[in-house]
Amino acid sequence: MRHHTDEGNGLTKRKTPLHFGFTLLEVMVALSIISIVITAVFGLQSQTVVLNTNSQFDTKAPFLAQLKITEIIAGISNHGEDQEGNFGDEFPGYAWRSSVKDVNSEIIGSFAEKMKHINVTVTFNEEEFVYTLTTYRLIQE
Repeated sequence: MRHHTDEGNGLTKRKTPLHFGFTLLEVMVALSIISIVITAVFGLQSQTVVLNTNSQFDTKAPFLAQLKITEIIAGISNHGEDQEGNFGDEFPGYAWRSSVKDVNSEIIGSFAEKMKHINVTVTFNEEEFVYTLTTYRLIQE
């Protein structure tokens, strides 16, 4: 760094720098480091949002599917072959499809006539996430 000598009245000598501040190279390095850190932080934030959505779906979907199966069993005589719908304003973006089929099995014989194969699929965000629950139930009509 260059210094300028200020002799003033000749009694004191003082050195003062001619240039103040950062060099262009120092500024560019600092901006590069900041941009790398910000990019990493935004990437982590985005990944956190996706993982949170996955976690919420993985928690809600089994309960919603079980709720729908319970409703189907309660009104099994009124349930058609295949049905679909949504869970209303309480669970926006969630939808369901269900099917109830008779069980045909030679192994369990006449017992199969009272069995139903119930399949419920819960979807979220226009089928971005899908959860399917299948069960067999003995239905006494």
